[in-house]
Amino acid sequence: MNIYSLIPIVCIILSLGYWFYTKNKISQQVQTVDSTDFKAEFANATLYKNQFLISELPFLKKAMEQSPIDAFNYANTEHNMVDALKDGVKDKLKGMATLGTVRFTTVATPKYLVLSGDKLHLFDTDTDGEIDKHLIFEPTQLKNSRLAVYPLEGQIKAQAQARGKNVKAYKLSL
Repeated sequence: MNIYSLIPIVCIILSLGYWFYTKNKISQQVQTVDSTDFKAEFANATLYKNQFLISELPFLKKAMEQSPIDAFNYANTEHNMVDALKDGVKDKLKGMATLGTVRFTTVATPKYLVLSGDKLHLFDTDTDGEIDKHLIFEPTQLKNSRLAVYPLEGQIKAQAQARGKNVKAYKLSL
């Protein structure tokens, strides 16, 4: 048996091993979620929220200054194929304007929603992770907003289902 016949066999064995590994990890995550006592966990929600804000999102606490943070969540804007094509064309035109010496790439940066009292804060970050924009929506502006269940499709649906059975996405229109 020569080396050329061993290469496909090794690749198949490695891919099967990786598939079994990821399947096992996902089943462990689902089992952990299924066996969790959520009533007990909800009792510790304030503690978890404060720990997460201190360890992972200190820039949100800093940006909110003295305002309380009642709830927070990650948000993103809708970005479909047409938007991606527009960004690609825009990047190419900018590159052509510099005679090809600079290559541009449009990047979608994280956004965060923070509920503080009766106001909703939207933080947009730049490519360095620093807060770029801070929009505040007053209660009068929020009266015209809409919240709808966003259908999960394709790869996004698969990623969401890997994290649990009852994962939902919502679309907030302000």
